[in-house]
Amino acid sequence: QAGLPSPANGDPETSGTRGEAAAIAPSPTPARPGKPTSVAAVGDSITQSTGTGALAQETPKNNWATGWEVNSVAARLNIPTSKRYNVSANGDKMSDFAPQVLNGKSGGSGDVAALPADTGLVLVELGGNDLCRDSVADMTPVETYRTQLKAGFAAVATRAPNALIHVMSVPDIYNLWYIRGAPQDGTYHPEPASGQA
Repeated sequence: QAGLPSPANGDPETSGTRGEAAAIAPSPTPARPGKPTSVAAVGDSITQSTGTGALAQETPKNNWATGWEVNSVAARLNIPTSKRYNVSANGDKMSDFAPQVLNGKSGGSGDVAALPADTGLVLVELGGNDLCRDSVADMTPVETYRTQLKAGFAAVATRAPNALIHVMSVPDIYNLWYIRGAPQDGTYHPEPASGQA
């Protein structure tokens, strides 16, 4: 051990850093007091509340995120309907996250412009159509899904750099089928139908 610097002299071997530069603590992000004053929702048929009105039609007034005839997230935040943006669309997948943010929505329940710069909260509900395929081979691969999710985050940062993002989990597809009246399969849900919702 003769000739080695002491820990007090910053020896990497004896100071515990093992030759790596000491980590620098990140600077804290400034607090964002108060609640958001606008909200946007990206997603698929769930975020359009498809089927809650006419069968197979988008019914955004009933949706969980920005709906105005239900106790939606936006309603609970007291965000006026003029500051609620729903760019979701039936059948969309994670690959549509960035395009929804950057381009908005056309068709279906109506046209919605691209994400406004002052959007305070972005609610993301996607993945059901990536998962609900005829075979595992047809499902979106995990790495592709992750890349598409990151591209959506980057699109939000481009359009609304101060927005908070809340990502929902992928829904239980089997449970959704049962809620909509599909026959019960005891392999996946052994509980009675009344306990599945």
